[in-house]
Amino acid sequence: MNISEVFTVPLLKIYFVGFVFSALSCLAIIRFAAKRTSRRNDLNAKQAMHTRHTPRIGGSGVFIGLSVILLIIAWTPWQAKHYAMYVLSVMPLFVIGFLEDIGIPMSPLRRILSICASSVITIAYWGVWVKGVGVPGLDALFSITPVAIVITVFMAAGVTNAFNLIDGLNGLAGITAVTTAFSILAIAQQTGHFYVGISSVLFISLLLGFLLFNFPRGLIFLGDGGAYLIGHTLVWLAIGLTNDEPEVSAFAILLIFFWPISDTIIAIWRRKLNRKRSVQPDRLHIHQLVLRYIEIRYLGKARRNIANPLATVLMLPLIIAPQIAGVFFATSNLMSGVAAVAFAIFFALIYRVGLWKASQMSARKRPGETAGTKSA
Repeated sequence: MNISEVFTVPLLKIYFVGFVFSALSCLAIIRFAAKRTSRRNDLNAKQAMHTRHTPRIGGSGVFIGLSVILLIIAWTPWQAKHYAMYVLSVMPLFVIGFLEDIGIPMSPLRRILSICASSVITIAYWGVWVKGVGVPGLDALFSITPVAIVITVFMAAGVTNAFNLIDGLNGLAGITAVTTAFSILAIAQQTGHFYVGISSVLFISLLLGFLLFNFPRGLIFLGDGGAYLIGHTLVWLAIGLTNDEPEVSAFAILLIFFWPISDTIIAIWRRKLNRKRSVQPDRLHIHQLVLRYIEIRYLGKARRNIANPLATVLMLPLIIAPQIAGVFFATSNLMSGVAAVAFAIFFALIYRVGLWKASQMSARKRPGETAGTKSA
């Protein structure tokens, strides 16, 4: 596949339609639906990083844009069936996430089960799952189909939920999703996988419509439903790519999703160490530490409208660096594996430094904490 093949004039028109409908849907939510669609009080949440009510159903805007695109491009019965099955596959996780977003509590177990159900539907219809990771001992395990399917479901569920954990700073989850989709596109271009390439660009267009209002001002958030939708779509595009193109290394895919996966693993480890439930929220994610450092050292909480998107910008090199390595070493299991280990060590060191710096800074007086500037 040549990269120009996914940017033909007809396809560009479709991408533009997706962007417009995603953006218009998000704008409508901000203008008319924000106060009518939520009974939550997120401002009092322990992990809250904004100071005014912000609608959490930005994922609905992405979903609407997605639905419009699917209606446009499903011009043959074969394509219509495939796209209809994709929508069906995301419905369990999206509906459960949406209910949580509008203030109808969903237990962590119910949310995980809905994510797993979406993965099971995907596997049942498309017949794709992780069939090996390039490690002899583990590959013997993946050669047993039922075991491989179960592992795949839980791996996909973990990645899907990981995008929800980073939906805090303005633009962090959305921009991470865009760079992830770009990375998948780059690998699809290397291997000649046309349909994964098109799907990646389609999804980028939808995400940009959302980001128009999410970054830098934070007028709307993805919410659980949107984060699950994005995580599920991206991880199954990647799994589908590795199924069709066996030369693509599993470690390269790990590098593409490195940031949300690492953040989730270290959050689970941290909470187990502190004898807390793994689903219990806290304020010790590295993006939260970066925001607190900016506020305490430079801007103060009263200028969070600046500190919040600035923290996202400062996080971008950490997010993009492993993705670049994943694209560069896409077909080298050895090099992508070495890179994954190197980034894991680097991430752990960065996190330890962040914790040390946060404890150091928290003892100092925060400048301008009482000013009360509105921000998201």
